[in-house]
Amino acid sequence: MSDTCATIEFDMEPISKAQRTALAYQAWIDGNGKLSMQKAAAMYGIGYSTLRSCINGAIPKAEASQAMQRLSVGEEEALQDWLLHLASWGWLLRIDQLRGMAMELLQCKGDTKELGIHWTSYFLQRYPALKTKFVSGLDKERALA
Repeated sequence: MSDTCATIEFDMEPISKAQRTALAYQAWIDGNGKLSMQKAAAMYGIGYSTLRSCINGAIPKAEASQAMQRLSVGEEEALQDWLLHLASWGWLLRIDQLRGMAMELLQCKGDTKELGIHWTSYFLQRYPALKTKFVSGLDKERALA
């Protein structure tokens, strides 16, 4: 008989860094001084400085930067819902559709300034469920093959 432990693999989605930080913070609180910040951070795979900042009351970067975004969280979630509905109906999603609808929302608010070059990639980072839904054009090399 072997002394090694069996490992169990689960089919679960990875936990975001914000969720792991919250779990590490809660574990540190529940430890009542018996669990160090370093051990709590290591248990949940986050940096010690991240946990220390959380304990000291720092606001996560994603929350702090929301005020600088031109579309509100609700408007971005409405965009996500619209795109997911289109995908569920079998429509192919294109980046220009996303940018066009975002510009429509901004124009309704009186904002006529063009979206930034990297807005689409940052939007897809904030809403990763959409990343796989978009269709890209066929590469010229693949078309000729």
